[in-house]
Amino acid sequence: MLKKVLLVIGGIIVLALLVSLVLPSKVHVERSIVINAPAAKIFNEVNSLQKWAAWDPWQKKDPNVQNNYTGPESGVGNTNTWKSDHKEVGSGSQTITESVPNEAIKAKMLFGEAGEEYGEGTGFFNFAPEGENTKVVWGMDMDLGMNPMAHYFGLMMDGTIGKDFEQGLNNLKALVESMPDEAPAVAEIATGDSLKTAETAPATH
Repeated sequence: MLKKVLLVIGGIIVLALLVSLVLPSKVHVERSIVINAPAAKIFNEVNSLQKWAAWDPWQKKDPNVQNNYTGPESGVGNTNTWKSDHKEVGSGSQTITESVPNEAIKAKMLFGEAGEEYGEGTGFFNFAPEGENTKVVWGMDMDLGMNPMAHYFGLMMDGTIGKDFEQGLNNLKALVESMPDEAPAVAEIATGDSLKTAETAPATH
């Protein structure tokens, strides 16, 4: 009886490995939202990882997550290395690798602590005008390699990470749309060595 049980278990393992070989090794997750704001206003809240604390869904899951920011405060090289005991947050790092003002952002993402990486992905944001609004796309591409268990994990990523992307985009929309519009600059004219506010000259009779 024990021999039969071991054979059945062995057969299940072999079958699972064979099935994993035909599962996709690459994962693409993408969500989008339309925000009632110009692209520049939204871009500024994404192009600096320090500002993600206001809308990032994972940081809201664990308010005690430890963030370590390095590099410039925004744009290429801006890096956040995080550590959390929350099972849905974990540890990892994100570094902005491309930044096209008001159009697109790309970032390299590592999951797991140094020397114990669970995978590498490329996160991205795209911004496109839609009338007076802006369509924002948040996505991630990931290569799972040859790890058979990772291939099974990949089947669930769209459903799990996709929901987090949706929540994050809704948080970002609420944040940006609640921010006051910038006041228009006061028209000024140069007079001598100083700048004076333009005034309407009195009418002459």
